[in-house]
Amino acid sequence: MIITLLSLGLIVTPFHQLPFILSTHAVSSNNSSTLPANVIIASPSGENNITDLNNAMKQVTFAVNVASAPSLIGFDVIVQFYISVLGGIPTPQNAGVTVDTTGNVLGPDSHTTVLVQCVDLQGTGCASVKNSAAYAPPFGEVDVGLAELGNYSSPTDANGLTSGLLFHMTFDVVGIGFAQLHIYSATLSAATPKGAQVPTRTVDGYYTNISCPTMSATPCKPPQVSITVTPPEPSLGGTAYFNATVVERNAGAGIINYTWNFGDGTGKYLWTNSTQPITHAFLSGRAGGTTGCASGGTCTVTMTVYDTQSVVWSTLFDVQILQLFIHLFVGDIHREPAGRAYYYPGEQVRITAGVASTSTLPENATLSISVEGKQLNSTDFSLRPYGAGNETATWNTTGLAPRFYGVDVRISNIVSSGPVGKPPALLYGENDTSGMSRTQYILLRQPMVEGAFSLTLLETTGLGVLVVIGLAVGIARFSRKPGYESEPL
Repeated sequence: MIITLLSLGLIVTPFHQLPFILSTHAVSSNNSSTLPANVIIASPSGENNITDLNNAMKQVTFAVNVASAPSLIGFDVIVQFYISVLGGIPTPQNAGVTVDTTGNVLGPDSHTTVLVQCVDLQGTGCASVKNSAAYAPPFGEVDVGLAELGNYSSPTDANGLTSGLLFHMTFDVVGIGFAQLHIYSATLSAATPKGAQVPTRTVDGYYTNISCPTMSATPCKPPQVSITVTPPEPSLGGTAYFNATVVERNAGAGIINYTWNFGDGTGKYLWTNSTQPITHAFLSGRAGGTTGCASGGTCTVTMTVYDTQSVVWSTLFDVQILQLFIHLFVGDIHREPAGRAYYYPGEQVRITAGVASTSTLPENATLSISVEGKQLNSTDFSLRPYGAGNETATWNTTGLAPRFYGVDVRISNIVSSGPVGKPPALLYGENDTSGMSRTQYILLRQPMVEGAFSLTLLETTGLGVLVVIGLAVGIARFSRKPGYESEPL
């Protein structure tokens, strides 16, 4: 698994090629689909920044370029910018930002269709959720997406790679400060396999018209940021440890704090202790009431640094979430002799409990059956993914008083059957702890004394009918007068 650091937070070596167009990165294999492509913000000089300490520029233009990508049939890139310095708050008369896709790697307009061309939720294709998420003032957003028509795809070089322009962004300069151009997301669609998503690395850009320290001749620079996560592939519901190393490049600057956004709908976390890692558990069902990024397998984590020289810098990287959903649950509980509502003390009751798995990996666990704290049986078992099994125990009811008894079935000691993840390790516990136990009540009934008069409901009903018939006959006979009463003496 690769955790892709999207915002490197450093000035790259200038690309001395045509303005705005990056040179092809040499590779030793044509199998470029397995290598990350580069999506880079570049200035006309080929660097990733524009500085203007004299504040003479009224507009600045940046390119969003791609390098070392396979042949493409589409792209969608979202860039955030700081609206107090660039672009400003858009109005119907002046958007503050313009976008131009002329000369992009996909080819002329006749070969492509516009999927998205949206600035601050204004324009084509701005109704999607991703645009709304990226547009979070004081940041504006530019979202541009194109797709090839028919069987067209981007041309490639001798190594089978595509490099060139995706689109230009031109911003009005509206204020004083440091403004990061932050690639919020970059999606590249490959021609082969058609529509497959290409892994990406990206480099953010920035514009500054302030110096660090103030009144010096040195333009402000972003910090150098590196981030590690342990384990590199955290499992769904497991604890991940994030550690950030930040190196300031502005003289006299210090770190005020960090904020972390783990991309799963849990919001932002303020972190002031740079010497200690921050922990997080990725859970499904969080983002916007949907399944969330964790269920999809990849969460985009953003760490933002705030320093004492008014520089704000965000670093974005993807974390792959192992979809090791661990969930065992107790199934139906059956008893024998079957079909009876109660049993008598002294009988042997056979209890069978089922267990099932909706886990994505083989698991080991213990299934125990007990009656009111007294264990009848305990069995260690293994279940394959989505497998099922059962356990049987015999309950001797000799000497027990007539009443209801609770039969408890419980799963414990859950662990993966083998090491998983990177580095490989056993996984303990469950993501979903519902269904870990189940209780069923069984009635022991007082047996009838031998020789006592006892009738079933059917017998009682029949006897009642006979009694009613007898009474009716008796009354009828009594109402008839004897013949001697009408004869004379």
